Amino acid sequence: MDDSKYFATTKNLIGRASTLARALGMCTVAAALVGPASAAAPIVDLDSLERRLTDTRAVGLFTKLSIKNDATQLHAALREHHDGQRPPTLVELQDRYELLLQQIIVLLRDKDPDLAHAIAAARDPLWRSLADPATFHRL
Repeated sequence: MDDSKYFATTKNLIGRASTLARALGMCTVAAALVGPASAAAPIVDLDSLERRLTDTRAVGLFTKLSIKNDATQLHAALREHHDGQRPPTLVELQDRYELLLQQIIVLLRDKDPDLAHAIAAARDPLWRSLADPATFHRL
């Protein structure tokens, strides 16, 4: 299966899993996707996330470019939201954020499980920095 079909299938499955998790009152399915904790270096900010994703050999160049494009679009939408433009709502943006991170985790979990776990662990702190307008504008 080529990357685009895999990515579309993964996106669909993760979307369904995320919807189910919300319906069940679970905050995330990311931990279930990556398994038990490992000794990976923590991801503390967006720069360290970008650096780790750039350095990993678990995904190819075109997949990395696709991830970067999705992240850039999400960042632009967050900027517009924080500047007062509605829609999208913060809930809609968080759903996009969760979907993007879960897609990345699925891509990494077999070939770079340490990075997948580090991303899962950083999910909430990174979202808090993106959701807070003051913190976001300092990024």
